Amino acid sequence: MMPVTPESRLHRRWNVPFSRRTRGLTTVILAAAVLAVLAVFPALRPPRNGGSQDAGAAAPAVTRGNFQSTVVLNGSLTALRSEELKAPITETWRVQIKWMVKEGESVKHGDPVVRFDTANIAASIETAQDSLRAKREERDRKKTEYENQKFELDVEVKEAENDNRQRSLDASIPEGLESKYEYDRKQLEKKRSDQTLASSLTNKIVKQAEFESQLKTLAIEVNELEAQLEKLRDSLEGLTLIARTDGTVLYGVDDWTGRKVQVGDIVFATYTVASIPDLKSLVVQAWISETHIQRIQKGQPVDLYLDAYPDKQYKGVIRDISRSAESVRRWGRAHYFRADIDMEKIEPDVMKPGMSVKCMVRGTARKDVLIVPLAMTSFDGRSFWVKAAGGDAFKLAALDYDEFAVAAGVAENPRLKAGMA
Repeated sequence: MMPVTPESRLHRRWNVPFSRRTRGLTTVILAAAVLAVLAVFPALRPPRNGGSQDAGAAAPAVTRGNFQSTVVLNGSLTALRSEELKAPITETWRVQIKWMVKEGESVKHGDPVVRFDTANIAASIETAQDSLRAKREERDRKKTEYENQKFELDVEVKEAENDNRQRSLDASIPEGLESKYEYDRKQLEKKRSDQTLASSLTNKIVKQAEFESQLKTLAIEVNELEAQLEKLRDSLEGLTLIARTDGTVLYGVDDWTGRKVQVGDIVFATYTVASIPDLKSLVVQAWISETHIQRIQKGQPVDLYLDAYPDKQYKGVIRDISRSAESVRRWGRAHYFRADIDMEKIEPDVMKPGMSVKCMVRGTARKDVLIVPLAMTSFDGRSFWVKAAGGDAFKLAALDYDEFAVAAGVAENPRLKAGMA
């Protein structure tokens, strides 16, 4: 076989049929022409909206009209009243979630909502049952031994009493009717019989007290095991959380991460894994930053927009503002004031606890004022300043402001004119 060299490859390429080479060159030429046309086309296309291609955007300018400041807050729907379902207290103080009703589903009184893992407690119940069974058998055996021992002690005492009675009769014969030896012997036997009877009675009392003490101890141990078993059975029942009210189920949320509880999570005792809110007690809970707290007061009107239904607008009023700031863990180290907003209308079919809400707090309406875009101003911590084109900076007598503009009175700002850029 001839070896393949660069020269042989070039020879094979230029010895292909002429028609194939012609089609390849034609394809390359057409592709180059198309690319050239596409490159020239943008330059030939007229500019949009009839403007020039390099026309800049209109510069911001002062306008005159009506102004109402707006502060936008982040909020969410919250139920003032709800049934909280908490993880039960067990021996290990933590349990794993095995099953939960789907979030958003409706439940009725008596329906199961959450079930936890029962493997550990089931094993504990089986162990407790075995221990209780063994302790009961030990108690029954001890009772039988006690009855047998009691019978034997009664027989022993009865024999001692019979012997003592006989010895007493023998010793009752007056001295002189028989020999002195015989008389002394019977008296000695009588004393021995008295001692034997006393010993039998004492032994009976001691043995019975010992057995009764053992039986009482066993009874206490049996009662303790029964109480422990009953507690474990109650704990087993407590591993299924039952709804006490009718409503919609919501999963618990971790304060640090904002993550909702899920099946398979291991939670500690008393942790809220789900809740059933009362939809009739819904309010909007919003958070006010420290920079905005001075601009928001109780009774201010609020326009509310659900993130899930942005086209729907609801009216509300700020009912209460917390007096102290608190941190929202999932938002970092900044502090916020909590505001409760009452809604004029509640739609339970649309509104669900936990929904995000955009809250637009409306300030005082200002009529016929000069409106300066915020981008045209500077703020020194106390006052707003503005500088006209080609002039010096001067301080504004501001009436109000928001994130977009500053409102200034016409009479109080003679140097500020509408149309100024």
